[in-house]
Amino acid sequence: MRRAVLSIILQLYVLNAGAQNVLVLIIDTVVTPSDGFPINAQEEGSSWWTNDTSDRVTTYSSLSGWNEFPNVIMHVHRDANGLRIALDEDGGELLIRWPAGSKLDTIRIPHFEVFAPWWKDTVYTRKTWYHVNDTSIVPMRSKDIRSFVKHVPARRPKKVHTLSLIINGEQFHIALNRKHLFDEITVGHAYRPTDCGSGAADGFTRRKCKYICFDSRMPVWTYHAEIMLSP
Repeated sequence: MRRAVLSIILQLYVLNAGAQNVLVLIIDTVVTPSDGFPINAQEEGSSWWTNDTSDRVTTYSSLSGWNEFPNVIMHVHRDANGLRIALDEDGGELLIRWPAGSKLDTIRIPHFEVFAPWWKDTVYTRKTWYHVNDTSIVPMRSKDIRSFVKHVPARRPKKVHTLSLIINGEQFHIALNRKHLFDEITVGHAYRPTDCGSGAADGFTRRKCKYICFDSRMPVWTYHAEIMLSP
């Protein structure tokens, strides 16, 4: 009997100790133009999510007005020391951190909006022309071109430099930074006239043949922000 009581007390102690090391992230409403709302640990590959059966990550549907309130409930290990949550559609993130040894048990955010990404507006292209002869192609000239992409107005990003967010009832104004994520690369080539690429072109036509190749680079920028919560 005494062993049974001691076993129950020990189990309760272990469960209570485990619960004390858990932090709950709650976001009442998530507004995003994307299909999902990724949340990850501060350090990739670390064990951070407790996989509680009550956990869920949903978003607000502006079309139907339906909302599963709250949208986000996640139980995470406090030892993770931070979470990365989506800030824009192109991979931008808000890093929410808390000090090691913190006793913080809840992070509650009433409203969170995922931004449209920064315009991927500038395209840098290098275009090269070659003369085609019977045995090879000979470089003629190259040109560097800078152009701009026209975006659909609905995807125009908000020109903001500060993220205003309420966390646990306190108003925060968090600096937004631009982060170069990657470059979208496009390459291509063509013959002018188009039949120069075949063996059907006669000698007279081939003297007029040009081979054109190009590579374009469009930098992709994202939002990045970080906040350290008090213990």
